[in-house]
Amino acid sequence: MSRLYTRLFLWFCVANLLTLAISALVLGRIARENYATIQPDWHELATDCAALYESGGPDAVAVWARQLQRRGIHVALLDNGRDLLMAPQPPLMERYLPQLMAGSEIILHPTSSTTLASLNVETDRGRSLRFVALREPPHGRPRMPPYLPRAPYGMLIEITVSLLVIGVVTWRIARGIGTPVEQLQQAARRIATGDLSARIGAPLTDAQDELGQLARDFDHMAHRVESLVERNRWLLRDVSHELRSPLARLQLALELGRGQAAAEVQPYFDRAYREIARVDQLIAQMLALARVEEGAAGIELESIDLAALAGERLAEARMELDRAGLSAELEAPSAVPLHGYPVLLGRALDNLLSNAAKFSPAGGGIVVRVTGDVAGGARLVVEDRGPGVPEGELAQLFSPFFRGSNGPRANGQGLGLAIVERIVQVHGGQCRAANREGGGLTVTLTLPASPPPASA
Repeated sequence: MSRLYTRLFLWFCVANLLTLAISALVLGRIARENYATIQPDWHELATDCAALYESGGPDAVAVWARQLQRRGIHVALLDNGRDLLMAPQPPLMERYLPQLMAGSEIILHPTSSTTLASLNVETDRGRSLRFVALREPPHGRPRMPPYLPRAPYGMLIEITVSLLVIGVVTWRIARGIGTPVEQLQQAARRIATGDLSARIGAPLTDAQDELGQLARDFDHMAHRVESLVERNRWLLRDVSHELRSPLARLQLALELGRGQAAAEVQPYFDRAYREIARVDQLIAQMLALARVEEGAAGIELESIDLAALAGERLAEARMELDRAGLSAELEAPSAVPLHGYPVLLGRALDNLLSNAAKFSPAGGGIVVRVTGDVAGGARLVVEDRGPGVPEGELAQLFSPFFRGSNGPRANGQGLGLAIVERIVQVHGGQCRAANREGGGLTVTLTLPASPPPASA
């Protein structure tokens, strides 16, 4: 059960229990206040008592008297001052007995909630008797109905049934609210991780309440976002393709012109050639990002030794690193096997090494660390000794075209780490960047043992 379920369930339970407790207190107070004003029919009780005595004798009256005691009424039947029931009476009745015998009918109220009644009654055989009764409020908990002969167990049953009803009802309410919210949360998380196809769908979107409307609005929003992103991807790829041909012709024209130009204008040709090369590199990165954005459809899944792949890519980059005066070190076990797309992972490693070299000062070092985990996945870490990244920019580091404020703005297009993140997402993994203690940046790639099925 989620934390939302738990909070809703507990709050509903507390609210219902408080309502029951307040209701019990209010009803008990009302019952106590009205107790003295609701008097039994003393004449009827006296007549019943006399009739029982005539028909069944003292034993029948004693049984009837015990039933009245459950309602807080104590009775005595006197004949010339002698109690025919031969039962002990409450002290309050004995104290007021002389006053009760002074008239034919006497009603006393020693306290606001206590009543003493005394009246003459004549049996069917003409015998004159004296009926005396004391009515007191029940002490302690209220008396249970006759069908629950043992009050503690009856109360326990009622409390248990109440709690069960409250629990079932509040659980249903909590589930009715919590389940749709959990579905919205899961869909939002999928979109946040790059799965723009995430939808909530039926049956929640078919509901005709506020949560159903929210689910429909969410799916509509997700569809719009997916359409816009997809159109941007196609536009990016189409524009990049369209630019390559003019650039190639421009490069060819520059090469032909440079061979025939005078020596004093050669620097201008060199500068134009460098700018064209930068634009061509940008287009190549944009096309690479577009291809990776389309996922791994059509690429064969293979068994990979990530440690060996990291060693190969590091060896390929060794010449450029040496030229920049940088050292590189690989820390890895003999083998870290997993399933993946070696071409894509190789490109991710190349981009990470290129990024680390770009931001490392001369004489600095780069560390590539590969480790496996118990679940069969792997972790790849690339550390540099550069200036690091301001904490406020770490969250944007993998966004396309983002370039940090600490880096050289003249180099790079801000696509390298975006391509890395997308490659890792295709493998079902995660990217994380953090500043290294002592200076530098640490980029960590966490990869599962096998990527999810590729989508077209």
